[in-house]
Amino acid sequence: MNFQQIGEYLVATRITGPTHNMLQLQFASHPNSSPSIDVLPGVGPNQGALNSQEVLRQVIAGVEAANIEFKCDYRVGRVRFVENDSRPESVYKELAAFIVGQVVHG
Repeated sequence: MNFQQIGEYLVATRITGPTHNMLQLQFASHPNSSPSIDVLPGVGPNQGALNSQEVLRQVIAGVEAANIEFKCDYRVGRVRFVENDSRPESVYKELAAFIVGQVVHG
């Protein structure tokens, strides 16, 4: 996995052979704000759109798991992903936890 910051977004990418995923994440500035999700247009051959609500659910679960592991309190603010990235949506849990780990440990 790779990590970088692009503007206001923390970005994790994973490319393994024919599969590819990209998560752009902003943490919430207020603890009670609701997370939002933006679906970026597909790239390359269309392999079907991911379920955006499931991607969001997985990102929230990944941040929560990382919060427990690293004893921190990050909250999901805004999520962006490419609509035709590789399945399964559960990859986004791993990407979100990876982002928190990178922020905590640099």
